[in-house]
Amino acid sequence: QVELTDVDGGTITDSVTITVNNVISPGTLISDIISNVTDTQLQQCINALNVTYTFEVTALNCDQLSVNDTTGLYEFENLTSLILENQNLNISDNAFNFVSNNSITSLSLANNDLSSLDNTYMDNIVDLDLSSNPINYLDFNAFTSLESIDLSGTNYTCEQIELLETQHPQIAFSFNNNACNEDAPISSNTYTSPKTISAPIIDGVRDNQIWDEAPWQSIDVIR
Repeated sequence: QVELTDVDGGTITDSVTITVNNVISPGTLISDIISNVTDTQLQQCINALNVTYTFEVTALNCDQLSVNDTTGLYEFENLTSLILENQNLNISDNAFNFVSNNSITSLSLANNDLSSLDNTYMDNIVDLDLSSNPINYLDFNAFTSLESIDLSGTNYTCEQIELLETQHPQIAFSFNNNACNEDAPISSNTYTSPKTISAPIIDGVRDNQIWDEAPWQSIDVIR
């Protein structure tokens, strides 16, 4: 009801019905687009957040859910952090093109058995974890914003990492393979037959290295 008062103090009361048309929604409902996410495990990961709108999804951790398809993630415009570790990802040329459609800056794909990765669309990525994947090539020129990357347990060699560090000094490389660890023990398992090692290997031993001496028997040093 509305009560109106005139200049002489008179009042009148009447009922008024107000109808509001074209109500603007605050965002896209997840329920309206979840069918675009074709992987049921990925749907489960999203629904577990218990949010209503796509803009509310800013971080997604789907570790060990056996996600194998990323289709539909382009719907989440404010997604900044995505963890898809320990999965069974079905990698195709456009598997990660959704990254260019949202705000992802942190991406972890550790332990996914990835032998290749099309990073054409990853110019927004700042932090990338590819550890424990059999990958040995990336186009680092496509990473225009990358600040750190973990390549531990990949097929990159120590020499490749050293070259990359020289070519891309703005990127912090993590590469914790034992082969590149100066303090790692030298094991005789690497030199079982013949039992000879070259002098440069011995010359290269540092004072703080530990020799795994137990399995060694007689060794002939050749120069």
